Amino acid sequence: MSDEPRDHEDGRPRERPLGTPMDRRQFLKAAGLTGAAIGAASALGGVASADVRAAAPEGRAAADVGGDCVAVLGLGAGPVFYPDRSNSGFALFHNGSAYLVDAGAGTPHQFMKLGVTLDKVKGLFFTHYHIDHTAGYADLLSRGSQANGPDHDLKTLNAYGPTLPNVGGVNALDVMTNGIEAGFGPGYDLHFWARPYLDIPATVPAPRPAVTTAAITPNAPDKLVAIPVLSGDPDMKVEALEVDHDEELGTCYAYRFTLLKDGQPTGKTIVFSGDRAQYNARRDFSPSSPYYSAGGPGAGATSGYYPAQPTNAQFQEAFNAFAQGATVLLHEAARDDSATLVADPDSSVASTKALYWHLVDSHTDVGQVPVIAKNANVGKLVLIHYGDYTQSPLKAARNNILTAVKKANAKVGYKGTIIAPLEGDVIRF
Repeated sequence: MSDEPRDHEDGRPRERPLGTPMDRRQFLKAAGLTGAAIGAASALGGVASADVRAAAPEGRAAADVGGDCVAVLGLGAGPVFYPDRSNSGFALFHNGSAYLVDAGAGTPHQFMKLGVTLDKVKGLFFTHYHIDHTAGYADLLSRGSQANGPDHDLKTLNAYGPTLPNVGGVNALDVMTNGIEAGFGPGYDLHFWARPYLDIPATVPAPRPAVTTAAITPNAPDKLVAIPVLSGDPDMKVEALEVDHDEELGTCYAYRFTLLKDGQPTGKTIVFSGDRAQYNARRDFSPSSPYYSAGGPGAGATSGYYPAQPTNAQFQEAFNAFAQGATVLLHEAARDDSATLVADPDSSVASTKALYWHLVDSHTDVGQVPVIAKNANVGKLVLIHYGDYTQSPLKAARNNILTAVKKANAKVGYKGTIIAPLEGDVIRF
């Protein structure tokens, strides 16, 4: 007699006895996958550079991150939960070391899949503290207490990010780190039980990474220029620039990484945009602004740091200078036309209306990104932080973003390479 469970009389499938193995067809059906779906997922398609790797048909092997490259760890943009993608996070590799930008949910796992041990991480750089950029921080520190192999513990993590001006210049990195330690600390100690199985000495308490934090204080409002962040590293120079994103949270940074060899520039620079508004007068802290005027969605808002916030035009000018001539610009790409999927701009609920205007006014629409790349004269434009606000599969969302950018660029005429990656892809330069 076959062990295969028969259907109920009403046609419902009978539950499979616990432990009964499924064949390939049954597994794919249970997972909601078909051969066609797997084939579609494994093909990259539509990406403008052969440097971006495609997934292998039978499961993706660890990407090659040797040499100078950026690994895409996460592309999801808040506040939407995307079941098939991680949130914002990237790993820049140079001279055998890794520099992380943001740590959204799922990104530490994506980093581990690259086959790189955590002790290679020289620094973590937060653009800002919205949760789609920070939720993986606890996971990163937790994994730091789990050895990847002998002599590969993450002993110290150097973390950098802005202060929180609206709450008195608090070092949010210290707040987050201390909270993670308080919440997860007891669990760290359990990991020493597993260490002998990895041929690593068991120690009590289990080794956990010490975190050295450095809060980056923004310049005065009339000096929107690069702020030195990392110095003394013979392989990398890192600078930050405040960008126009969230008047309530405080500061958001773009980062410029200058690759060095023996302390001297190699001619390669990589810029991460952070989340930023572009070409939007409503962002101006001005009584004449329809956004901030009495009765407007942003009425009464202040930056908390500046007595008078720089205008959006000043932010644009500063970012253009900051990104000028970059080898690679990784820039967020949002779809303003789909923001209504998240919030109604005509809602009678103030918080709902404010959310809509935050999405539209505090991010860069896909149609504006080619203009930024052209004005900054960058070599490669990499689209990131896909603000499609849908539940579409990542590949479909990526294709829609790429189509919109190509359409916009037909009028703009940016001549460099445009890359729209998937998670796990590696961009070389």
